[in-house]
Amino acid sequence: MMNIKSGRKKWGILFVLSLFSFSLIYYRTTPPPKRAELEVFETADGWGYQIRVDSKVLIYQPTIPALSSNRSFPNEDSARETGLLVMKKVKAGKEFSVTEEEVNRILAQTCPSGI
Repeated sequence: MMNIKSGRKKWGILFVLSLFSFSLIYYRTTPPPKRAELEVFETADGWGYQIRVDSKVLIYQPTIPALSSNRSFPNEDSARETGLLVMKKVKAGKEFSVTEEEVNRILAQTCPSGI
């Protein structure tokens, strides 16, 4: 009887040590999640945005993307909404470019008088 209990105890200790070792390896090799931040800024003729990931600039966008014109966003809200859409795509690990339709939808919502 005494021999069976000591065998179970040894296996239990071995199991706990193995579990601890695997969890330690996992947490040391898994990178921490990336922190994305949006900053909206004023330009000479409008607004733009930039997205930082882990404090490094990933996207600097002083003009409206996906449109053939080379103009800044007409107001802070349009720059912010477009930046939030791009940031959502970045966090999801998707292609983070925006389409002309997405930009036009945001501009229609944030600029009722048009651009």
